[in-house]
Amino acid sequence: MPDLRISLIQTPLQWHDRAFNLEMLAHKIEEITEPTDLIVLPEMFTTGFSMQAPEQAETMNGPSLHWLQNMAKTTGAVITGSLIIQEKGFYYNRLIWMKPDGHYMFYDKKHLFRMAGETEIYAAGTQKFLQI
Repeated sequence: MPDLRISLIQTPLQWHDRAFNLEMLAHKIEEITEPTDLIVLPEMFTTGFSMQAPEQAETMNGPSLHWLQNMAKTTGAVITGSLIIQEKGFYYNRLIWMKPDGHYMFYDKKHLFRMAGETEIYAAGTQKFLQI
């Protein structure tokens, strides 16, 4: 079995600035010089860890999902990270697992961080990974 090559990107994010963060992360991904199978982005990589879900949320057809599809296709690696998603009147801290072929799976954070108020804003996930 070949080795699994993982690249972790932990970087300061620009607060509530999706365009800046996506551009900055694209450059960081382009700077990865070694072959990689999996790229892991920070939690809420588009906005920073925000409790302002109504203002910052996207849908599953939003620009960040399309960005993930493009980056996964371009790099040939799986890319994963969470972002704020609005669906059926609820907000989720949703982890996306984007494959290079454009198919993805997602997981809604089940164990929310109560002490930061995450339980007051976000709905807890109820299922394991869902494949699309």
